[in-house]
Amino acid sequence: FKLFFSLSPRLSEFLALMPRCYDHDKKRMKIEQQIACSYKDNGKTVLTNRLKTSGSYRTIALSKDTAELLEKYISDFHIKDDEFLFWGTDRHTAYAKTTFRRRLDKYCDLAGVRRINPHGARHTMATLLAAVSLTGEDIEAAARRLGHSPEMFMNTYANHKNEKRESALLDKIGWA
Repeated sequence: FKLFFSLSPRLSEFLALMPRCYDHDKKRMKIEQQIACSYKDNGKTVLTNRLKTSGSYRTIALSKDTAELLEKYISDFHIKDDEFLFWGTDRHTAYAKTTFRRRLDKYCDLAGVRRINPHGARHTMATLLAAVSLTGEDIEAAARRLGHSPEMFMNTYANHKNEKRESALLDKIGWA
């Protein structure tokens, strides 16, 4: 769950992660595939390299401790490059979205915190990134991390900044 919260990917992107997506030297995770529902195969999940938008293909930096945790996990479970990090019935079957959601609920309950859905966790990270993004470069980096354009990121997650700026402007002209 630490990896999930720090990456803040879409759930379908997270469940598609494999060791080959991880750059050990640079401590970065590539988001380049996702799990999708195949309507041709009666709803069976399939691995695809077709993501939501062109900006969805991205490489995300991991903190040192998250990278160490991931490397230990891969080593301890002997996960091969072409196997899912989080597997279902076997290492070539992705973990089910519903199973992930149930586990997230369980751990929220154990921690004594309000339950949050996977997209809510992504939204929380995006809001935190927006709160500390002070420059255009910060905004571009935060948007790229989430697979958004800077405009979409600002419009969706940084509205509170606009309200603060507007209040500050009114203060400057004495209309507050």
